[in-house]
Amino acid sequence: MNQARDRIVATYGEKTAAAMVDFLDHAQQATWALSERTHVDPIAAEMMAESIALRLGESLYRAGRQFVDDNKDVALPQIVATRNVVAHGYDSVDHQLIWDAIENDLPAAVQRVQELLGR
Repeated sequence: MNQARDRIVATYGEKTAAAMVDFLDHAQQATWALSERTHVDPIAAEMMAESIALRLGESLYRAGRQFVDDNKDVALPQIVATRNVVAHGYDSVDHQLIWDAIENDLPAAVQRVQELLGR
């Protein structure tokens, strides 16, 4: 069995561990989309950015507030906040900011989650 995952389950619960796996899956999709965004129609690229923001943020939302707060040094709260902006239309969405976050901030978040899961 994976001892790192067991520690996550003991600390945060099974739901958080499952949500972390989902986060990694969505991050992989985000990396692919980042490389493809210039090859699609601009509207399609905006839709990709919004979908990615929703999926990444929702997986962290399901991971739980304590997990997100405990890892705020790798922008997890900002990922959840971006999901809220996109989902609830609090503000107009700046798609370039989403792409910039995927390119610049997501790798550290992914690395942290991988380490915590023992991957």
